Amino acid sequence: MFDRFCDYMYYLLTSPFKKIKKSKNQWFILFKVLGHRFDEALESIYNARNQTMVATCAQEMLQIHAEDRGITRYKGEELENFRKRISNYTEVCRLGGTNKGVILSVWALGYNKVSLVPAKEFTSDPSRWAEFFIVITIESEETNPVGLDILKKEVRRTKEVGAKDNYFFIYPIKLKTSHNVSTKLAKVKYYFVIYYYDYVKLDGKWKMDGSIKLNNRIKNDIVMQHYKFTIQSTNSIGIKMNTEVIE
Repeated sequence: MFDRFCDYMYYLLTSPFKKIKKSKNQWFILFKVLGHRFDEALESIYNARNQTMVATCAQEMLQIHAEDRGITRYKGEELENFRKRISNYTEVCRLGGTNKGVILSVWALGYNKVSLVPAKEFTSDPSRWAEFFIVITIESEETNPVGLDILKKEVRRTKEVGAKDNYFFIYPIKLKTSHNVSTKLAKVKYYFVIYYYDYVKLDGKWKMDGSIKLNNRIKNDIVMQHYKFTIQSTNSIGIKMNTEVIE
């Protein structure tokens, strides 16, 4: 309601003290002088409060907060990623050695889409029970916020001591393809082929000695898809192919 301290104090005066106009009112003049000091003090308090919080502090204060937590800014690390890493430091330490802690530490580096998958599930190899994969999805318009060496350092600082870390990056793109044929006499044939990845099966490759269990490798593998088309026509035709990346 009131932006200045002097206006608030003048508002509290009773009517007899307000009969004189402000330019000659000694009470208003006093409040104006004192109010300026109080306004400065209030602004300093607000600023000090903002500087004590990582989310609102100035760039110069970030390093002070980082030193209190024993961390430093990596070379080339963006300012907001550094701020995020400082803010999540306590929680990352609390969850140290757990999957949630590892994921949180990677997210604090600027990777928004990250998951942790056990290696025996990711590779369908039960012998890799002591390993895990950090799976990171990066959109086509995004860039890596930090280098791989920094990523490994943060993961190894928060992971379980005996677990081996691996990394898998996914760069998804979407393609929209359109084509126009200038005559109705043309006949277009599409061919759709799917190549499935190899999997454990009873085809004579495995010895039936109990070394391989067919029920321990259930996994939905991504398939490779291949497309092609041919055009048949007795007349000359014109074809226009447009391929664009959908953001």
